[in-house]
Amino acid sequence: MLDLAYFYQIELNECLKSILKDKDLYFYFMFPFKFFSFHLENSDSNTIQFISKDNKGNIIGYLAAYISRINNSIENIDLINFTGRTNIIFSRDAKLFFDEIFINRHIRKITFHTIAQNPSISMYRKFVKKFNGREVGILQKNKILTDGNYYDEIIFEIFREGYLNGNKIKL
Repeated sequence: MLDLAYFYQIELNECLKSILKDKDLYFYFMFPFKFFSFHLENSDSNTIQFISKDNKGNIIGYLAAYISRINNSIENIDLINFTGRTNIIFSRDAKLFFDEIFINRHIRKITFHTIAQNPSISMYRKFVKKFNGREVGILQKNKILTDGNYYDEIIFEIFREGYLNGNKIKL
């Protein structure tokens, strides 16, 4: 179940605390240093922040979008699955998150970045293809991660029209 992150600050930071024990779970979204809490905004004027909860009410993920109001676009997103494996509830909530962005808020475009070696890259490519988005390019050795090494960063973009068409929703 998707819910506003702001009201779960303590629980969300406990989730972060638990995944900091497993490099495989935090490695691709922390750079260049580990962080120990999520910065949750007290409004959605610049950032859209949600949590994903399982059927028992446990937080299983964090989803955030960083808004450029002047461009009516999202400049980057965070999709963090705390379970460490494919999770159908988190996947459904991610879909609802994108619905929130494109359908409810009428954002015209999302641009997002990921590390090329991220195990989720194939899922991102399928998602982008399904919604008529594109892989814009690769920035070589662009992002330093917690191991002190630089990694290639891939840039993706999806437009609202492509998302709506991919969902067979009329404009």
